[in-house]
Amino acid sequence: MAYRIERVDAGERVAQLLAETSALVSAEEPFLYYNNSLPWVRLCWQQLEAKRGSRLLLLLIRNDLGAVVGWWPLLLSRRKLGYRLQGIGQEYSDYTLPFLRRSCIGDWQEIFSLLLQELQKLQYLWSYGYLPALHLPGQEIQQTEELFCQHAWQVSRHRLNYVLDLPADGGMERILQERFSASSRKSLRYEVNRLQRICPLRLLSVVDTEGLRTAESFFRNHYQYGAQEAKVALWFAYLQETLHTGSRISLLLAGDEVINMIIAFARGGEIDFFSTVFHQEWGRYSPGKVHLYHFIAGLIAEGGIHRLNFLTGEEPYKAKWANHAYATIRLYHYHAATPLAWCYRLANRWKNKKQR
Repeated sequence: MAYRIERVDAGERVAQLLAETSALVSAEEPFLYYNNSLPWVRLCWQQLEAKRGSRLLLLLIRNDLGAVVGWWPLLLSRRKLGYRLQGIGQEYSDYTLPFLRRSCIGDWQEIFSLLLQELQKLQYLWSYGYLPALHLPGQEIQQTEELFCQHAWQVSRHRLNYVLDLPADGGMERILQERFSASSRKSLRYEVNRLQRICPLRLLSVVDTEGLRTAESFFRNHYQYGAQEAKVALWFAYLQETLHTGSRISLLLAGDEVINMIIAFARGGEIDFFSTVFHQEWGRYSPGKVHLYHFIAGLIAEGGIHRLNFLTGEEPYKAKWANHAYATIRLYHYHAATPLAWCYRLANRWKNKKQR
């Protein structure tokens, strides 16, 4: 099947087209990640990027019948020295992937080549490109690298993405037997039972506005990574809009007090594990570890979920639970379209040389 790329670079038109095409796409599509969905693109644009003077860019992928089979929302992000090409909202998310329908994943190399050719036509608009985490799961990482290198993109580094494939039978006990040593299983069970003995535990799924306010208050009080106000506001605006269409917020309560929180997104039979936040005063009781144990057990009991995706990042707890991983790549593109591009290129090389 032949494909063509349609470029749309007017902000309001982008939102309109995404609204029209998103309505035709099933929520069960496995590659419809939260950060290439209509709500994420629209909220990032309205709350952050339009105010910064950035420019929204949408690449629509159409088949030979004219039907939309995918899209890639991108941003010309305003910087001190020109514009940077990037994924929209990528500072606050994990991927910069285009969305491709399941039916055309087999043609991903042809489609990616067309997308990159379209970007080359726009080089006069931006000084450099930066995509921090890009790769299609299930495809060869080497093929992805070679394809981008053919279009003058540079691979900066690899980053692991851990996933846990949930067993069809055997449940939590099977996962523990396969992923944990006997001593680790004993330690985990001790921590789960210890917390339960201290105070009755219960899991609460947030399903309404009142629960969302409780979750946001807990997040703001206990998130430890210094998130900007704009970042937190964007996350919870997205959670509010998608609470009944994919977003999940799980709270672990000791009595009536929230001691841990998990944010996740559902798509196509998978759960993307976005963030976990714990109450510091309960830290010695490992509430995050206990909550994750109950969260995974709940997914198994729920049925219909075959994978927990821990997203990018190589935290030890992800490696402990995951039963396999794949690599994502960080990509840069510098070109000679503007003198500023060469300044960025030299600055990045000097920075990498110092780090080595």
